[in-house]
Amino acid sequence: MMITKETIDYAARLARIELEPNELEKISGQLKSILGFIDKLSSADINNVDPTSYILPISNVLREDIPKE
Repeated sequence: MMITKETIDYAARLARIELEPNELEKISGQLKSILGFIDKLSSADINNVDPTSYILPISNVLREDIPKE
């Protein structure tokens, strides 16, 4: 996906954000960098990677429930 200054300016107007020309140039470069990184991630081979919800093992940290008087 190609991000142009016109696209950024249009999105900024929809969001009611006023951007100066130098801010438009800076944001354009940042978005191109972000989208380039996402393209790299989408090309990664993840076929043999099991889905996980945590990257580290977790355990219950609650104390034992011991009845007392």
